Amino acid sequence: MTLPDSEGGWTWESWTEWDAMMTDPEIGAYGTLAPNDFASQYMPQMYSNGVAKPFNDRLTRTMFDLPEAGEAWEYMTGKIFEHKASPPAGLIRELSGEYSDPFTAGKIGIWPSDRASSTGFATPQIKNRFAWTLLPEVIAARGGPPGHTWREHANLATIQAEREGVIEGSTSLAVYLAGEEFQCRVGIDRGHMSVQRAELGSPASVAPPPEGMKWLKVYADRPTNRGLFPFRTWRDWYEKHRELARMAWTGQQTPAKSLEACQAWGFEHFSTYEGPRPFVAEPVYP
Repeated sequence: MTLPDSEGGWTWESWTEWDAMMTDPEIGAYGTLAPNDFASQYMPQMYSNGVAKPFNDRLTRTMFDLPEAGEAWEYMTGKIFEHKASPPAGLIRELSGEYSDPFTAGKIGIWPSDRASSTGFATPQIKNRFAWTLLPEVIAARGGPPGHTWREHANLATIQAEREGVIEGSTSLAVYLAGEEFQCRVGIDRGHMSVQRAELGSPASVAPPPEGMKWLKVYADRPTNRGLFPFRTWRDWYEKHRELARMAWTGQQTPAKSLEACQAWGFEHFSTYEGPRPFVAEPVYP
């Protein structure tokens, strides 16, 4: 198959077609790895299908009852149960073998994950066993712009630094880690995604392996990135949400029933939430 090398080069439909071409359970080969992964699996597809963000602006509910969310949810779970193009959860460890995951083991064709921002973890394991590449983001059914999120912000000058009298040193470290010298090394070693756009596009940062490293800068330059967890009690919310979502990803409930339970949990969680709420000048979801 010919892989896309331009934005808009592939869609959900072509992804499904490629899955069929790459899947052969008899030899343990699957088109896609689609586990129960909020940040890297179904939320990016929900974004690209038209969901602005997973929570409303007032933090009173989740947005999983939108049709755009349900379509993405059904599409990703359908890879496991409808098309049999993604291994079920119980088979993932077996397919991984001696490697950290089945993609690195060479058993998976496409893995939508945060590995795109940390290719340095996979490169020493894959070595020259097979060629691999990053891809432009897929275009979802509703044809919306690709969506992505930021997940972590370093907090290096903490209250502990103040207590121990090392604020100046902590600040200097933070500035150094964000600076050109260190971020150039990040672009080479790729343990995480560089925080400097200039370094993301530098020759050292885009050099293979893998191919397609140029797409990292394209992702970073999009103005539509979202914060995944804009509230204080997100760990409590997420732990139960993940368990409810797992019911769909393991086939214990239909995708629709599982997503309905996730939405109900959002109402329940936020009904007792008393933490700060973000100020939004132009609300998307009141």
